[in-house]
Amino acid sequence: MNPEKVAMARLACGFTQASFATSIGISQSLLSKLEDGLRRDLPEDKLASMVSLTGFPETFFTREGGRRAMSDDLFRKSKAAGAKVLAQNDALVNIRRLEIETLLPKVEFETLPRPHCSVEDFAGGAREIARNLRHAWRLDQGPIENLTKLAEDIGCIVIHFDFGTSKIDGLTSFANDGTPIIFLNPAFPAARLRATLAHEIGHVIMHHFMTATADEEAWQFAYELLMPEREIRPSLFPLNIDKLVLLKNKWKVSMQFILMWAREMGALKDGYFRVLMCQISKRGWRKLEPFDGEWLIEQPTFLREIIDYHLKDLGYTEDELRSSMAANERTFGPDYLGRPSFTVL
Repeated sequence: MNPEKVAMARLACGFTQASFATSIGISQSLLSKLEDGLRRDLPEDKLASMVSLTGFPETFFTREGGRRAMSDDLFRKSKAAGAKVLAQNDALVNIRRLEIETLLPKVEFETLPRPHCSVEDFAGGAREIARNLRHAWRLDQGPIENLTKLAEDIGCIVIHFDFGTSKIDGLTSFANDGTPIIFLNPAFPAARLRATLAHEIGHVIMHHFMTATADEEAWQFAYELLMPEREIRPSLFPLNIDKLVLLKNKWKVSMQFILMWAREMGALKDGYFRVLMCQISKRGWRKLEPFDGEWLIEQPTFLREIIDYHLKDLGYTEDELRSSMAANERTFGPDYLGRPSFTVL
């Protein structure tokens, strides 16, 4: 058995080591040794219990492939995210990544250029990289109509992923062939998701691992990608709440994101930034701004196209595809076929 897969399945299902061991009828000592790689086998009936309890097939536990810590990936999270939540999401994200990796060798796709750019090579830093890429990607002036489609056009797989918490906005993991897999939390409004996605695209272009400056560089990239300074700057004078509402409606980003960008580019002094933020707070707009309840979230399609290619062009049945991916029988439908999840009462 693959020790990392045992631990990942347990954490993904929300079990402690003690409760998991009890549920499958083994000692915690034996489970601990399995997860540490000191034991590599289980009695057949206990393995069957593990399969039944978790929903993962036997091949999941025996197939190669391991965990990549979320700290090795690129993700936007709150400092308040608890260790238990992070551990469970770490397991869930790794499992999705491993499942998707099995699909990629069978597909070929043409993409827009997705260069890797080092901030140190550009005098204008991350903002200059974003400006150059808007030109390379032939983006017209004004707002990007569908940022999710752009991300998929440059070869990223975008997933709406239930992190089970509002403490994580999103993260990017890389498949073993280098394909970026961007996980976004759909619990947030469309405008905030666009900012998070632009931030993650910045990581994809500029970073393959986190550094002390990577997060700020990704935000600088996101500002310029979504709202080029030379286009939006003239419209920032004068700036007030009514103008922010108009600018949000045009650029499809949050009013607070526009304020932060205006301050970053030197078009807004700190004092007036605080005044406008206080006005937003007084109107109860810190979490839900105008339009947030109306705008639809951009929907990714790339992963579903890959699934459909396997089912329709390569002739896989759903069961064959699930088996080849060693996917969880309970979550395969919701995760990959667009079927609603259900609970047995």
